[in-house]
Amino acid sequence: MTVRANKPAFNIREKLKELASVSYEKMPSGSVIQVSHGTTSTEVAVNSNAETNTGLSATISPRFSSSKILVLVSHDNCEKITTSTSATRFKLYRQNSAGVQVDLGTEAGLSGGFISYAMGLTNATATARFNVNFQWFDTPNTTDSLTYYTNVNNYVSATGIRVQAGGYPSRITLMEIAQ
Repeated sequence: MTVRANKPAFNIREKLKELASVSYEKMPSGSVIQVSHGTTSTEVAVNSNAETNTGLSATISPRFSSSKILVLVSHDNCEKITTSTSATRFKLYRQNSAGVQVDLGTEAGLSGGFISYAMGLTNATATARFNVNFQWFDTPNTTDSLTYYTNVNNYVSATGIRVQAGGYPSRITLMEIAQ
């Protein structure tokens, strides 16, 4: 038995115009309001345990102060470059347009403020390559322009690590999520 449904014809351009006029205020909780992205492939070498900026950042201006920001970070091709035991630790920062910085890991009570660790890089090998990926759900409570960026720290001061080794890109994606 064949069933046929007849639907009236519609104009696709008109439907798209209708969708474009949906206001952000009417979007349900959990909707992605906007997305921002950043990338860098500039190699950064760290030969001390001082925090070093990775060069990775992205900026977003939330439409609503009640929104949350989902931060997705991918640091690909990190590299241990010495025969000493080593470990990398990453921090995530948020900076507003007035230059006020917030260490998000410290604000959340994480030990030393470090969000991601790559541990166990023993002295057995001179070179070890690895990726470091993490995500963070932030509540900035503002509509100000916000820049998110990462810093890296070498746990052992006398050893060396590289981020974006060989020019491989790292990426950061920011998504404003309606609440």
